[in-house]
Amino acid sequence: MICLQQNIHAVIRMGESNGYVAECMEIAVVTQGKALDETSQNLAEAVSLHLQDEDPSDIGFHILLWRLFLNCSQNMPRLKRLSGEEVIKIFEGFGFRVHSQRGSHIKLRRTTDNGKETLTIPNHKQLDM
Repeated sequence: MICLQQNIHAVIRMGESNGYVAECMEIAVVTQGKALDETSQNLAEAVSLHLQDEDPSDIGFHILLWRLFLNCSQNMPRLKRLSGEEVIKIFEGFGFRVHSQRGSHIKLRRTTDNGKETLTIPNHKQLDM
C-alpha cells in the first residue's frame, strides 16, 4: 500500500477581544483559544473531528497521513463576533445540519448535487471570527 501525505495549513491570528483564532486553509475548520497552546489543541481536535468518518477523496484529498502546519499572523482583518450557536443557525439556513460533535467542536454537513460539504466550527459562547 502506498502511503500518501497531505499537509493541512492553518493560520492563527490574534482574536478581536482576546485570545487567538485558527483557520485551516484547505478544509473548512475554524476554532479559537485563550492561549496559543489551547488554540493549537483545539485546532487538532477540530481537524480530527472534521476528518472522522470521511472518505478523503470526498473532501478533495487522497491521503492516509495528516500533518498540521501553523502560521501565526496578526495581520488578518477582524470580523464580527458571533456565538457558535449563531454560526450554526446561519449555516442551517444554507442547508447544513449538525452531523457530529467532539469536545467543543461541531461538524456540520449538507449534501448537494456536487456531493457532501462539511464544516467544523467551535461551539463557544463568542467566536472571534
